[in-house]
Amino acid sequence: MSKYSYFSLKTTRQADCSRNNAQFPTDRTCDVPDRPGRPAVSQVSGTEVFLIWDAPKFDGNTHIIAYKVDYRPEGEERWTTASYTIDECALVTDLSPETEYRFRVSCLNRFGVSPYSWSSQEVTTKSAGEAPLSREKMRQCKKIDIQADADLSPELRDFESARERGEVPLIERNPAEDYEFAGELWRGNFSVVRSCGRKDMPATLAAKIIAYTPSNRSQVLHEFEILKTLNQERIVRLHEAFTTPDHLILIMDRLYGENILQFLSYKNKYTEETVAKVMRQVIDAVQYLHHQGVVHLNIQPDNVMMASRRRLDVRLGDFGCARIITDPMGEKMTQVGAPEFMSPEMACGEKVGFPSDVWQVGVLAFILLSGESPFLGENDEKTLENTRSVRYDSHSLYENITKDAFKYIQETLKREPSHRLTADELHEHPWLQLTEAMVKKREAARFVTNKLRQFADEYGKRRQADATKSEKLINAFGPPAGAAAVDSDSDGEFTPKSPIAVRKTSDQTQRQRHTEKQLVLPEPKGDSDSGITTQDSDTSSVDGRPIPKMTKRHR
Repeated sequence: MSKYSYFSLKTTRQADCSRNNAQFPTDRTCDVPDRPGRPAVSQVSGTEVFLIWDAPKFDGNTHIIAYKVDYRPEGEERWTTASYTIDECALVTDLSPETEYRFRVSCLNRFGVSPYSWSSQEVTTKSAGEAPLSREKMRQCKKIDIQADADLSPELRDFESARERGEVPLIERNPAEDYEFAGELWRGNFSVVRSCGRKDMPATLAAKIIAYTPSNRSQVLHEFEILKTLNQERIVRLHEAFTTPDHLILIMDRLYGENILQFLSYKNKYTEETVAKVMRQVIDAVQYLHHQGVVHLNIQPDNVMMASRRRLDVRLGDFGCARIITDPMGEKMTQVGAPEFMSPEMACGEKVGFPSDVWQVGVLAFILLSGESPFLGENDEKTLENTRSVRYDSHSLYENITKDAFKYIQETLKREPSHRLTADELHEHPWLQLTEAMVKKREAARFVTNKLRQFADEYGKRRQADATKSEKLINAFGPPAGAAAVDSDSDGEFTPKSPIAVRKTSDQTQRQRHTEKQLVLPEPKGDSDSGITTQDSDTSSVDGRPIPKMTKRHR
């Protein structure tokens, strides 16, 4: 029996990751493409070379937007972009006669850029007097419109910014020599974020400024050490990093949207389909991190940001609490992150690993499907007590959510880490599938935003209360923006917002609030995997879902 199962999609949507009526194995998720085939030189003249290559074996379950062709003369280390093309062939022009060249190809889909192909064999261009290549012959060899190569999809504008990168170096220099810093965007517990841009250019980037002392410098640099190697569409990208005697400055993507709570709260209603789209994008980021051996440990609404107000385009940020995990069983560590999003193993001082991120994904889904934080108590200790006992009220969920959404939350909020789904399994969960029937179910579940808007306001106030009060940090690299955050009404025009908009980013030094020591506490009694603390075995139902009776959580 084949290890693959196949299905066909009759209709597609913009967010779908399949082609019309295309069949593909369901055990591979949407991803960047594999590397294209090694380019081969079909014809050569004094200044032109015609290349052909094979398409990647795996296209990422979405269409290939374009190929990028690079060349490198013999003796040079730098590759030069020759052209873009929509087919598996290209004409490279303006080469030097009697010169040795190598060529390579990469391809782009909506999830990012593939690894480069293996470079071609060396080829030497002919002498200057040779006749140019026959266009007609090339069209017979491979259908191609050479004149249209520059008129490809607008998504090509992001090709260079998304290309495969090496590690970002740490530069010991004042970034003000290279960048101009503008208004304050938001404040974190121990950081300030400003808009910035290279001198004489628009402020299209963001600078996260973190203060440190000689005693905690290595701890502060931990965020840089993780970010410097990450390169994925759903992760906020690090462009450059600088250190001064007092600060670490991370030059990153500027996001023009809000956090996920604000994004949804601006609407009168939203659907379960919208929530599923958000969760798929968050899981894309988490899956990539786990494959890189990184656990985020601080997935909460404030760190799930929109790249733009115009579309649902999620970015996961704030890696101050992130860790590199070398033991698949998890590692002991001090408490990090906000208590209401902390996993039970973190709250109990047990080994922490990748399942902690899955727990936080479940908490995020619960909030978006209820407008309430499942474990939030009247203070931090009550919140941690609810978390250790996995005590939450599933009746807080909207009454009309689908059964699959309810099961999704149950399977992520389990007490035992080994009983939770993995990030790979989350992608395959029935709730997130793109079948026509499942999409219709999710679209039919509509929620008014009253509860979510109220929770977003309370959540924002809690974050604002924890924002840094350090005048030295607030004034670093420029004055504060009148204690106001700067947000965008469009992708390029910025409007000052009220102080309530100053958001909290939970940076690495946020750990100090709850991480003075490890907690080793006894296991809670009762069914540790039920997701609730039951009084007896009687059950009722909501929308066909079995709901065990439960004790009242502390609020």
